Amino acid sequence: MQTELDINSLAEKIIAKMSFKDAVPPKWLKLNQAVRHSNIGKDRLIQLAKEKKIDGFQDPDLLTRPWIFDIESLDQYRRSQLADNASDEADSFALDLMGKIGH
Repeated sequence: MQTELDINSLAEKIIAKMSFKDAVPPKWLKLNQAVRHSNIGKDRLIQLAKEKKIDGFQDPDLLTRPWIFDIESLDQYRRSQLADNASDEADSFALDLMGKIGH
C-alpha cells in the first residue's frame, strides 16, 4: 500500500512530465506578471494604462481591486517601441551619412 507521501511524490513527477504546449496563455496578467512579461516597472504600467496606451485597469470583481493588464496590448506597445527605435536609428544614420557627404 502506498503512503500519502508516495502518492504526492508520484503526482509531482507526473505533473513535471506533462506537456503544457497546448495550454492557453492567459489574456490578462496581474501587475507583477505584467512587469515580468513586459520588463516595464509597476508605476509605469499603471501610468500607461491610465493614459490608454495599454489596456489595463483595476479589476472590479476582486475586493482588493488589483491592476490587471491585457497581454496583447503589452506586446503591441513593446513592438511599437521597437518600430519607433528602428525609425529613429534609420533617421540618425541618414543624417549622419548626409553630414559626411556634405549635404
